[in-house]
Amino acid sequence: MPTLTAKYVDAGSRTRFYRIDKARGFKEFNTWADAQYAHEAQSRCSSLDLAPAVYSDIGRVTIGGKLSGWGYITEIAELINPECSGNCGCELCEEAEDKWYADIVHVCNTMYDVLGLCMEDNHSGNFGLIKRYGETHLVCIDFGIESVTTEEEEYA
Repeated sequence: MPTLTAKYVDAGSRTRFYRIDKARGFKEFNTWADAQYAHEAQSRCSSLDLAPAVYSDIGRVTIGGKLSGWGYITEIAELINPECSGNCGCELCEEAEDKWYADIVHVCNTMYDVLGLCMEDNHSGNFGLIKRYGETHLVCIDFGIESVTTEEEEYA
């Protein structure tokens, strides 16, 4: 993978996100296995417009002169609650979850019913908006093993 000019944006428990440009970002994970798991889950969901598009295989890039951890390039979704992480219980989080509740449930149910993927961490900070074919879609943006599991596994 190439050297990227990217700006650090945010981090989760096992990932960091860097903005490459207006439309693309790099998701960096703690391990190759974590990146592989998320890449596969996000790719499957993206095929049903339930996730941002995945634009690369797993690899490492150079950001700011340093070699990154394992990750991949992905479409950037607009967060449904950009003022807050979506997981603190503040008024902004509660308003976002109330507004988007039915759509979040629909995305989670479709992930499970069609793909067998269980979203275990369905708060407003893990969802965003993308445009496809002139329509706006609510999508899941967190595919780490701590958030999305299969029917056969349980996160330990």
